[in-house]
Amino acid sequence: MQIQRFILIAAALLPATFAQTSSDCNPLKGCFKDDPALGTTYTWDYTQNHGDAPRFDIVSSAARISYQNDGMHMSVQMKGDSPTLQSQFYIFWGKAEIVMKAGPGAGIVSSLVFQSDVLDEIDVEFIGNQPGNVQTNIFSKGNQDVHIYGANTAVADAVGTFHKYTVDWTPEQITWSIDGNVVRVLTRASLGDVYPQTPMQIKFGPWAAGDPSNAPGTIEWAGGPIDYSLAPFDMVVASLSITDYSTGATKYRYRDSSGSSGSIEITGGGNVNPPQPQPTSSAPPPPPTTTSTPPPPPPTTTSSKPPPPPPTTTSTPPPPPPPPTTTSTTTSSSKPPPPKPTTTSSQEEETTTSVKETSTSYRPTKSTSVETTRASTSSEPTERSGETTFATVVATQSSNERLATNSDVPSSGSNIGTGSSLIIAIVALFILF
Repeated sequence: MQIQRFILIAAALLPATFAQTSSDCNPLKGCFKDDPALGTTYTWDYTQNHGDAPRFDIVSSAARISYQNDGMHMSVQMKGDSPTLQSQFYIFWGKAEIVMKAGPGAGIVSSLVFQSDVLDEIDVEFIGNQPGNVQTNIFSKGNQDVHIYGANTAVADAVGTFHKYTVDWTPEQITWSIDGNVVRVLTRASLGDVYPQTPMQIKFGPWAAGDPSNAPGTIEWAGGPIDYSLAPFDMVVASLSITDYSTGATKYRYRDSSGSSGSIEITGGGNVNPPQPQPTSSAPPPPPTTTSTPPPPPPTTTSSKPPPPPPTTTSTPPPPPPPPTTTSTTTSSSKPPPPKPTTTSSQEEETTTSVKETSTSYRPTKSTSVETTRASTSSEPTERSGETTFATVVATQSSNERLATNSDVPSSGSNIGTGSSLIIAIVALFILF
């Protein structure tokens, strides 16, 4: 509904708009002339240059223009006021940037307009009593039936604050921006033949759209009738910058009455050079950095760390091999074991304790030094009916063969010399029986 209302109001105000923006020589009507080209970039700062801008003409209400510290003031004070500046040059694709404050008050419309000889048009417009809104629009060939491309965009206090408004017009699209932020884009692909496409002049200034002499639809669109008792209503322009993308051009001329971009002849060797999107990288990709990073260090060898300690074992060291002339004889279980000599040596006590810790499965709770020595040189004992039978190693070659001495038997912590006479007696009894 809001869009339909905007369309109806725009349609009603077209005659008034075109009364301000008209063409003195329209090629669609068979009038042809050379249009001077800008061919470069033009800038003017009114805050630094308090005077008329070169290459612009004041085409209306010159008495209402003044220059102050904040820029050029273009004032509406009474019926019929519409101070307007118009460029002496044309651009064929290009960009315009204006830093400005819109004129305040109901019925006051401030405008920045691109317009061609065939009345192609690109607009930025402000309603004085709607400071939070800016309108953007296009027209094609002055056709009053083509007025459906208007749009409203929010802006922060267009009346009380300076903002930079930009229109960027290329062969592919029109982009509107506020303070460098894109607010609207229209593409040629979406518009087709109605896309504005012929060399443009630049015009700007306020006008009294709410004057009672205008059509009711125009007055409504402009925010209501003007109250001149509140005048002056000033549009203030701080600076202006315009770029012609047909770089180096000196003039443009229509070759026919089609009003198409293809009918435009460019004099001066100018080429259309709108800014192109910047590539992500203009330099070739760098070679792969295969050698810039040092190779990873070799794996740490085991020599850099001390070897782990050997696992703790509770097994008794293997017994030494028996003498080659020794044979083993196992006592019968029916014979009683030999008597156990009493041992008082502290060294023997230590030996007994050591054997008990490492060979508890072979020994009763108490054992003699003889039993300990024999256990370390005999085969594994067996248990029968709760009794323990020990293997006794003896020499059997002759009765007068000597027993192993301390120097012959590997040390296992026992001492045979202490009870040697008792051992000889026990062995003699075993031989007799």
